[in-house]
Amino acid sequence: MKQVLFLFIALLSSSISNAQSGIVFEKGDLASIFAKAKAEEKLIFIDAYTTWCGPCKWMSKNVFTDESAAVYYNEHFINVKLDMEKGEGIDFGEKYEVNAYPTLLFLNAEGELVHIALGSRSVEQFVQLGQNALNPETQYLTQKQKYEAGECGAEFLIKYTEILAEAALEKQEVVNQYLRTQDDWNTAENMEYIFTHSGADVSNHLFKHMHENADLFRTQLGADKIDSKIEWAINSSLPDDASPKDLREAYKNYFPETWEDKYTVSLLDRMMSGSIDVSNAEFTRLANDYFSTTPQESWSFANSAAWYIFENSVVDDEVEKAIGWALQSISIESNAYNNDTAAWLYYKNDDLYNATAFAKRAIDLGIENGDDTSETEKLIEKIKAEK
Repeated sequence: MKQVLFLFIALLSSSISNAQSGIVFEKGDLASIFAKAKAEEKLIFIDAYTTWCGPCKWMSKNVFTDESAAVYYNEHFINVKLDMEKGEGIDFGEKYEVNAYPTLLFLNAEGELVHIALGSRSVEQFVQLGQNALNPETQYLTQKQKYEAGECGAEFLIKYTEILAEAALEKQEVVNQYLRTQDDWNTAENMEYIFTHSGADVSNHLFKHMHENADLFRTQLGADKIDSKIEWAINSSLPDDASPKDLREAYKNYFPETWEDKYTVSLLDRMMSGSIDVSNAEFTRLANDYFSTTPQESWSFANSAAWYIFENSVVDDEVEKAIGWALQSISIESNAYNNDTAAWLYYKNDDLYNATAFAKRAIDLGIENGDDTSETEKLIEKIKAEK
């Protein structure tokens, strides 16, 4: 009986271990991996990563360990993790033009790129990606071959554009070819297509069309969505060292009636990034006027401004105002980040009572959310040492 029980426990432990092990990533050089793929008649999945890439780490921790992802990828692919800054990863990255991380590639045994996508994704999206890589109707290689063979129907071009966009591959020619098949660019479907693929260049003819028909696009897709895209394009098109005057003129051109708040946010962003040289006093004045008169929907911008003052100023009045912005951020959404900001600002202002209270709240919220709270814990220790 004991032997049966021990056997059951061993089998159970093995099952649990297999479920927890996640995707099995092959060891060895690429030549042996390609040989194995050929022998087993499988595609090779390659996670092209770097050690400093946050989304890469998130995928490794939360997606590659998932049982459903592991079952699918272990069955259908030879799986490889390849550091793009070490060993064979360096030449591999140059050959396949890997410039962003993570890049998720699917190769056949001959080294042809069968499918590719950039960026992290959920378990469900990751499994779907593998399914797309195996399906000739959705994989990059077969659709590329169809396009090069002359297929140019509207439905096909839409699908091929989506595949190129997911891979961050050049798509402008395909986008233009699709739109040449359309008599009306302002149908609901075409407005969504133009919005998605117009990029962030204000000189691009698709962006110009969207801007010239902005009210129609706002009605169809939502004003916030369109305005955010236009703002993104303004800031992407202007050089980092653009003057406040250039920035102001651009916003007045694209938002003649609502430019002021949008311009102020962009100006403050550029001040925080260091692309516009400004004194702490001027930044504080501008930010305080903005936060005092403009209701905020998101917690993050006020928190960023407050942290900028923490890092750059020792003037009591400026720190006091930054505390106000941090509290405003907390009132919108209390989280580990803005409570931590408030704690450090109170500490800088010699208010150890409030510094302790907000630091403890930041730690509690961080633990609850699985965040790293080590820096806030160091603040608690600093406060204890000074009491």
